[in-house]
Amino acid sequence: MIESAHRQPAATSSRAGPTAPRGRRPKVVIDLEKLRHINCGLGRFSYYLGRELLRLADAPFELVFLLPRGAERYFPEGGFSTLPATLFRKEVVQKFVRPVLGPFPSRAGIDLWHVSNQMSRYLPLDPRVPVILTVHDLNFLHEAPQDNRGREIERKLTDIQRKVNRATTLVTDSQYVADDLAAHVDLGNRPVQVVPLGLGEPPQASSDAADVFA
Repeated sequence: MIESAHRQPAATSSRAGPTAPRGRRPKVVIDLEKLRHINCGLGRFSYYLGRELLRLADAPFELVFLLPRGAERYFPEGGFSTLPATLFRKEVVQKFVRPVLGPFPSRAGIDLWHVSNQMSRYLPLDPRVPVILTVHDLNFLHEAPQDNRGREIERKLTDIQRKVNRATTLVTDSQYVADDLAAHVDLGNRPVQVVPLGLGEPPQASSDAADVFA
């Protein structure tokens, strides 16, 4: 169930985002770069997000996974195209390339880009592509002590603010995070959707008592 955290109108822009030509499914990029560290929290989130999207039957969009090298092996069934998560695609590089390419139309054909975590370093090169940003937490604000971490906290908040400024819609996985985000970041009139994390199927209990006490 999706719950609106802030009942505000969506942001408007003078630039129209790309739209899929009639007869073509919209092409949606899903940032799964954190599969680089599959056994960390964001790595597992990326894995299950990708698997669940591939499970959808007759999806109304074409999936494009932004992946680190070799991560295709986690989705052997296919059903998606890929963008390599290379240095060139990092925002630290693209922010210098974007003004040069600005006058030229995009040829990527991307209709939507999902930045799947607030630590991502990847954004679409085309500034007209709508962006969904998922923010999982602002834990760095609540780690003690904070006395000697002022610059670190300011730097991280500034980074998240830049991503929020680029986003069309924001997603959090709890109301607490939505409220925390609104308290520390200028959201403008961007809508925030609270989408709780799902649960995987629980492991099957063993019927053999020997397995329990082994």
